[in-house]
Amino acid sequence: MTPDSPSAREVLLVGSVGLQDSEEVFRTVGPILGARMKRIPDGETGPRTSWVSRLRFVLEGNPSFEDDPQEVAAGGRITHPTEGTRTWKGSAVIARGAAPPPRMRLKAGVRPGELRIGRLGYPEAAIDSYKGLCALRDQGVVPKHLRFQVSLPTTAAFLNAHLVYEHHARRSRTRTSPSSGMSRPRWGNGKACATRVFPM
Repeated sequence: MTPDSPSAREVLLVGSVGLQDSEEVFRTVGPILGARMKRIPDGETGPRTSWVSRLRFVLEGNPSFEDDPQEVAAGGRITHPTEGTRTWKGSAVIARGAAPPPRMRLKAGVRPGELRIGRLGYPEAAIDSYKGLCALRDQGVVPKHLRFQVSLPTTAAFLNAHLVYEHHARRSRTRTSPSSGMSRPRWGNGKACATRVFPM
């Protein structure tokens, strides 16, 4: 079967793939689904398997933020009744079944326009994965037509996970490092992602 075959239905992968690293993802997914795909992600392996939960370090290490006192007193994130009880699925960063930590807020007196958010690690991971995909393509392990897909969490997803709601509007005016990798806000479903495709 080829990508141009009338019977081939296109496959689009978004999110994490439960394999060890990007090379294993490419070697596994490429031969099996490559003929049905136009682009392939690296599977968000390693620390990125926990999606936006791993990005808490960005605020924890920033002197402009602090744990929300109400959620600290409650022993963790105050979950809205319609959301149900949240527990992390587990990763190298957060233990399986652990209760979500308290969200954070801006400290009193901090001016949102002066905030700076540092590197998130997405560009570095994408560059490494892209190099690996190119090498496997040249070796004939993955189909030559496959392009590299980078999927990023939305700003809304990051804010919902780590910042109390009343501070979202203030935070949305913050500048990020040009190499941070955070996508522009896309309000709505927090599970949406922004995708960029690299040419081969």
